[in-house]
Amino acid sequence: MKILLFTLALAATIAAGFWFGRTTAPARRVSDESLRKISGSARPDASLADASNQSLTIERLIERLELECKRGVWRQTREWATLLGGLSASDLAHLISGARHLVLDPVQEELRRTLLALWSELDPAGALAFAEKLPPSRLRESSILAALKGWLRTHPLEAVAWIRKLPAGAVKNDAILLALPILSSQNPRAALELVVQLPPNQRSEA
Repeated sequence: MKILLFTLALAATIAAGFWFGRTTAPARRVSDESLRKISGSARPDASLADASNQSLTIERLIERLELECKRGVWRQTREWATLLGGLSASDLAHLISGARHLVLDPVQEELRRTLLALWSELDPAGALAFAEKLPPSRLRESSILAALKGWLRTHPLEAVAWIRKLPAGAVKNDAILLALPILSSQNPRAALELVVQLPPNQRSEA
């Protein structure tokens, strides 16, 4: 009888400890693995914009960008390509807005180019509007070119039509030089017509 009572008491103690541990365990932060699953989404055609916890996920990405930029210059990796490649245009706009201070840090050129090019692939008007609103500077010019590069990947002829309308100057010349390698393989005649818009001293570079 004593053995039975002792066994029952021991079982009760173990059960109570298990229950107490479950109810008092601290809440876990979203892990990187969970973030990857969320960003990939359960459905192949879904994006973070479809998720109810979009704000948390974008904020988590911003936190990670903050940490990496504090360590030094941000570099594109396979993991970052997977994370950022699953974002929608609105996700990228939200991310760039929330991490604006990082995106516009002159040191973080690769981060700026990567995010603006991805955004422009999905929403060229939005990405270019962001870049064009920046104060006149070399950073503004490089941001416009980064956004233009994404547009050239997805809709080169539309991008070239936009380049033709740019006023003469350094931005237009750099944009033409950026577009020519892509355009020459798809539409050599259009590429030649674009070269003519370069200053004579830059046509040899094309």
